[in-house]
Amino acid sequence: MRIVGRERLSKAEAKHAGSGLGKALDAWVRVAEGARWKHFMDVKTTWSGVDNVPPYVVFDLKGNQFRLTAIVNYAAQTVLVTKVQTHKDYSRKGL
Repeated sequence: MRIVGRERLSKAEAKHAGSGLGKALDAWVRVAEGARWKHFMDVKTTWSGVDNVPPYVVFDLKGNQFRLTAIVNYAAQTVLVTKVQTHKDYSRKGL
């Protein structure tokens, strides 16, 4: 998959410096870049902490401390990162 919106990853990592989010994002990028997802169940197979909230796919990161929200275009093999936020902010503000 091709990742679009990498600047959101960098901003989140800087905002939450020292939290370990950077390592979690690096792991997510490695998985996403190496994936060839054709549908949501493929995503679920490679990243178990994930929810389908159409049109979004919400990935749990760092033991569910953070949420990465994205739009996955399976046909184009792209992942558009829309938000990276704490679980608390996700629960309070939503997508």
